[in-house]
Amino acid sequence: MIDKKFKNRPFFSEFESPITEKNHIYYKISSKIFERNGLEKDIEYVTPLKTCFDYDSFVVCCKQKDYILKISLDSKNKAILSESLFYKNNKDVSLCSFVDAGTIKIGDEISFLLVSHDLGYDLYDMGASYILDNLGGFLVTFMNQKNFVTNMGIEEYISNIIDDVNIEDLSEGSKSAIKSYQDLEPLYRIFEELRSSLNNLKSKKVFKSYDFCHGNLDFDNLTSLNGLFKFCNYENSFYGNQAVDLSIMCLNLGYQERDFNHICRQFYKILNLDYESNKKEARECLELAYNIHLCKLAYNFIIEQCIYKNSREDRITYLVRNFFETSWCFQKCDISLWVKDYLTEMFSVTIDFDKELREKYED
Repeated sequence: MIDKKFKNRPFFSEFESPITEKNHIYYKISSKIFERNGLEKDIEYVTPLKTCFDYDSFVVCCKQKDYILKISLDSKNKAILSESLFYKNNKDVSLCSFVDAGTIKIGDEISFLLVSHDLGYDLYDMGASYILDNLGGFLVTFMNQKNFVTNMGIEEYISNIIDDVNIEDLSEGSKSAIKSYQDLEPLYRIFEELRSSLNNLKSKKVFKSYDFCHGNLDFDNLTSLNGLFKFCNYENSFYGNQAVDLSIMCLNLGYQERDFNHICRQFYKILNLDYESNKKEARECLELAYNIHLCKLAYNFIIEQCIYKNSREDRITYLVRNFFETSWCFQKCDISLWVKDYLTEMFSVTIDFDKELREKYED
């Protein structure tokens, strides 16, 4: 039985081959939604865009224009509903153009979001250093979104993350799969400590603001063309301190401390604030962001390793690399040494999933 937390989790990698077969389920779904909106019928191909816990995401490529389509078998998918509401409430040249959202019955009741795909090149093509090389242009777009409208405060944003990374809520089958490769008890203790830290941090005054934050700027959500930037995937947007949003981005992109400091200097400069006077605030935002980042990183690693058995190599490779790229934050945050040591060993050890089969074959 599939764990309810993963029932809509795609089995695609972003490197899967494009779908051109018209009888393929995702091609059929795309065609139905296009027909509903009177869009061109000649879809050239549908290609998986990214992996996510909550929905499947695709680029639908046509002769005249490309689109981003998100679909879920959950007719009340929280992420799709949240992002649909965002696009209805915000119009700006830095955003994708909203086309349609809602539900459509194709066998099951499917929720979906359809927007135009006029985003340019993503960071997978250009590399994380592209932001640093074009920081002025990036910060213009970032600051421009300060007054966007969302429906979530930072405390709810953090509470949602805490709920999402609770391995104790997994089914017994999923926990059994994890237990085959990892000891559950120290994992429970690690997540309990990280959740406790987040609950203690989230009510601090420094994080509370009515500035718009994207919530998860990363390789999937940042694109550019000729130095102009666009962001996408706004399902996690919240009101809060924009320095938290920048910190989350720095961690997602694996930036080092010198890069984080450089970005913060330029950010506060645009605000006409002295960085040295606001360094304490920047560090507090980094601590909150790293606790969030570490929760998600450890949880996703456990799921990819123990449940999907490293089958999605691009995902597991990113998680391991990013853990070590951002480990400099351990020294900046109030996280127990034993947590650091345990996670470092967990991310370092390679599990031989073929060992049992190989030994059986040799016998």
